[in-house]
Amino acid sequence: MTIHKPKPTPYGGGDPDPQTTDAPIDFTVTAMDEAGALITKPIVIRIDAGLSGTVRKTNPANFYHGPRKEPPWIGDVEISADGYAPWTTGADPQVTFHDQTINVVATLKPSFKSAHVPPIVRGPLPPFPEPVNYYTDLPWTPPTDRNYLRGDFWGVEMPGAPQVPGVGRKYERIFSWFLDRYPLDFQKAYLTKYGGYGYTHFLLSVGDSLGPPENPGKTPGAGHTLDQFIETCRLVKKYVKYCHVRLGSKDFQPHYMTAQQWADYADPIMDALIAAKVVDEFSLAWEMNLWNTPGQPLIDALRHCGQKAHAAGLTSWQHFSPHYTSWFADGDERGRFGWYDDLANDVDGINYQTMGPAWSPQMMQARCVDTLYQFGQRGNDYLFRLEEDLAFWMWDTDVVTVQVDDAVDAAGNPVYTQVSVTPEDANVRGYIGACTIDDVKHTDAKIWGFGNGGRRPDGSRL
Repeated sequence: MTIHKPKPTPYGGGDPDPQTTDAPIDFTVTAMDEAGALITKPIVIRIDAGLSGTVRKTNPANFYHGPRKEPPWIGDVEISADGYAPWTTGADPQVTFHDQTINVVATLKPSFKSAHVPPIVRGPLPPFPEPVNYYTDLPWTPPTDRNYLRGDFWGVEMPGAPQVPGVGRKYERIFSWFLDRYPLDFQKAYLTKYGGYGYTHFLLSVGDSLGPPENPGKTPGAGHTLDQFIETCRLVKKYVKYCHVRLGSKDFQPHYMTAQQWADYADPIMDALIAAKVVDEFSLAWEMNLWNTPGQPLIDALRHCGQKAHAAGLTSWQHFSPHYTSWFADGDERGRFGWYDDLANDVDGINYQTMGPAWSPQMMQARCVDTLYQFGQRGNDYLFRLEEDLAFWMWDTDVVTVQVDDAVDAAGNPVYTQVSVTPEDANVRGYIGACTIDDVKHTDAKIWGFGNGGRRPDGSRL
């Protein structure tokens, strides 16, 4: 760390101006990895006063430029970035930022020791479902950063898996958020396979992990403590790069909570996870529209959650029941468009849920476009992820009978079709979803990944 004393600024005939005696001072941070390369992730800086949780996307990053600080900022400086353990100047002595420029160069180390995860070579996808009247070419090279979702929270199969409370008849298909219900050796084997598939995101659920095992008429919880949940997150991050934590569930939390009640519940959990450095993304709750007050109460809760996540350099997302993308107040004529205005970018986007096999691939893409063009017209300030598709349809069977795309016969009677709903089918649909383009308003909005499995037609990582 270097400190530079600025020179006086001359004024007029050389006499110093009493109002501008000192030149502007700066507080600048440069974050390097252990190889000496600039870290490309956003930098988060914390100091005991004045700069807590400040984020910059440039490196080196300027956190202050201006006149001397009155009163000074005094504290130990902590610098962190996604995937790296915090670096600190230490508290003895503390840094004083008053009338001198400070340049900090920090060398950050990876935040966790990775387990050995050998890549798994997967076979090609099954054929595309007929008729192929939908897009099957990727419109871009999907980015490798955190915002692009790559996961399979429902369909990684583990032959011989033990049957744990809450699973369906196809219990070899593992729900990611049920991880902590299994023996530790099984958890590690599953995570090795999951990571070996090239998936980068893993979903855990606080409500399900901390909820009571005895939960009549609802999903049973695992009955764990918050400390145990933190250890589960820590284990996940040894195998998978990004841990996504969903905070609330209709099966475990009170319904129709106020924004303050949401904060009272979620803040201590978020604080503990952030302090432990075991979380990368948050979402407030599962299927929020089914059990929350529409409009401002839920908007305020989402914004608060997102602000806390962003202050820590993390992201925050929404999840609704099938085909919903908002939960605006009754009578709000702005509808879903006003919802995203009111969120004020305190959330990063939506982890979308489809109608599964009740939508053909063509319908799935078309329904995604309904929101893609909305985001594209806004300048892509929100992102659309295709998280949940066949999902729970795979719990009990390989084939379901559904009314696809609301099909009817000449007499107006529903027409039902048998549809395959295996994990391989989910991977096909995950790829098809990633091929979606805005063919309505022709914006450049894209699908930012998948949470129900996906890979390229040749079997390689998507």
